[in-house]
Amino acid sequence: MKSLSAAVSAGLLSVLALAAPATAQAGDVSNATLGCFVDTYAYDTLSEGMCTSWWTPWSADDPSVVHLEVGGLPPGTYSFVWRDTDTGQTVCAGSTTTCGRAISVSSTVRTTVYVQDVQTGATRQLNATAAFFDGYH
Repeated sequence: MKSLSAAVSAGLLSVLALAAPATAQAGDVSNATLGCFVDTYAYDTLSEGMCTSWWTPWSADDPSVVHLEVGGLPPGTYSFVWRDTDTGQTVCAGSTTTCGRAISVSSTVRTTVYVQDVQTGATRQLNATAAFFDGYH
């Protein structure tokens, strides 16, 4: 009976191992994404790579803020370098997955973030463009 119980246990463990999702590995930055939204008085949600919004009276501030966020990273330690795509200037300091940038009506803000896994050195460059249109005049 002991061998039957051991065989059933081993079989069950094999099935469970096949059903378990693969764990994310540190250093894998291939699934990283960059989302953004232009902050308005509405419920704004992240959009990957490109975000737009329309200004009208009582719908948003002018200037407003572009919220940028890196997602899709497995647990690990990462560094982030946020730059204005057009000028190359650093736009957000520190090593954080989020960045906020000012944007005025009738303008576009392009941002590049360089993501690096600190342990492995694996890197990824992500870009996003935010546009804020005048929907009133």
